[in-house]
Amino acid sequence: MAGGSPIEIAAGVKRVLTCPDKPVMVVIGVDAMQFVSVNRDFWVESIGYGFIRPTDILDMEHEAARLDDRTTLWEAKTSDGLSGWVRDWFYAAQFPSIYFANLVKGQIFRRYGENKIRYKQILRARGFVPYPVLPATNDPGPEGLAKSFVHTPLQTAMFRQTLSILQNSDIPVVLFMMPVKRSTYDGMAPATRAAFFAYLHDLTESFHNIRLASYDIPVWPGTMFTDNVHLNQIGADQFSRLLATCFLGTTFKTPCVLSYVPVVAAKVE
Repeated sequence: MAGGSPIEIAAGVKRVLTCPDKPVMVVIGVDAMQFVSVNRDFWVESIGYGFIRPTDILDMEHEAARLDDRTTLWEAKTSDGLSGWVRDWFYAAQFPSIYFANLVKGQIFRRYGENKIRYKQILRARGFVPYPVLPATNDPGPEGLAKSFVHTPLQTAMFRQTLSILQNSDIPVVLFMMPVKRSTYDGMAPATRAAFFAYLHDLTESFHNIRLASYDIPVWPGTMFTDNVHLNQIGADQFSRLLATCFLGTTFKTPCVLSYVPVVAAKVE
């Protein structure tokens, strides 16, 4: 997924809770830009690749209509010119015309062998697709450009519904902040950061099963990012290892300090 929003989180949690073995804990990475209107990747990836299923589409459309939310699902533009429920269901059905250009570019079936190898690699990595290591830039991420913290009605409602389902299932939830570059952190308006944490703190007051890993956004060097948002393979590996130190069996240690520390990040096994 292209950085799951509360819509994708809701779909994932509902699916996990249908499994015979329920999770002992749910850990969710959040950032200040997850709660805005979805972008084009939501249709191309989350719906187009099948993570968001027809039942999930019905849920989000009904909820948006109930809330009279005309922004979350409507602001993004896709190259095909579609919008509204027509776009939702065309992408869910993987309508051929949407993918014709990709089919031609992929030379019909000539990439089949390469795709099978790549598919097996991703399965072995349990779905993790690493970003390459590229020259570092100083470009800030979207949080560094945001003038305020925005959470749309649909994203807010679906996140709270998910947390309510987990609370009713007696499953503890930990929210941790995704790391950002120094340029992103420095560019983020103090009022935006304060509003984001106030929103998260309000969730901990509303739901007794939620804890925040920490009350600050982890800052990592630009060399650990492949662009202005995504950790590269080295950064993702080191951040995952650092996050793992906060797990104590089936519990989570708080506060969990996730800001970059060279010695710690290098030595954690």
